[in-house]
Amino acid sequence: MVELICERFGETIRNYYQVIDDYIGELRASAEPGTAFLIISDHGMERVIKEGSEALHSGSHAQKHPDGIMIFSGPGIKAQRDKMVQGASLLDITPTILYYLGLPVAEDMDGEVLMELFTEEFLKSHPLKLIPTYEKKRKRIKEQASPLDSEMVKKLRALGYIH
Repeated sequence: MVELICERFGETIRNYYQVIDDYIGELRASAEPGTAFLIISDHGMERVIKEGSEALHSGSHAQKHPDGIMIFSGPGIKAQRDKMVQGASLLDITPTILYYLGLPVAEDMDGEVLMELFTEEFLKSHPLKLIPTYEKKRKRIKEQASPLDSEMVKKLRALGYIH
């Protein structure tokens, strides 16, 4: 697919990614030492971003878009260029960020912490904290019929939405 696009548009797309990569490099160079970076795309071009110390991890959008990318670098992150994380999903990003920030991960989240991204030292000094959920308990409100309900049903029937 990438080859077909590049064949049709020449180097335009690759040049665009190079400009973005250069911009990311400028951001990293101007950041304070120890700054963490996380760049995510649910679809992208594999192996396009190639800055020396960035860790490139390719995952998927709920296992549907295998060309998605996640670049995660900073203290405690393994430096692995072009490393594929098998079975990774965009659903894993939130739990991974929560863990990295030292916040608890909710047990009811669909994703998982991508532990393989972290150095052994980071894993040892940052135990995984779990909580049941981040959802607030909602009071159930007893539904009450409204005089408008029967009128609304009649209109929906007349329009053919309800049989």
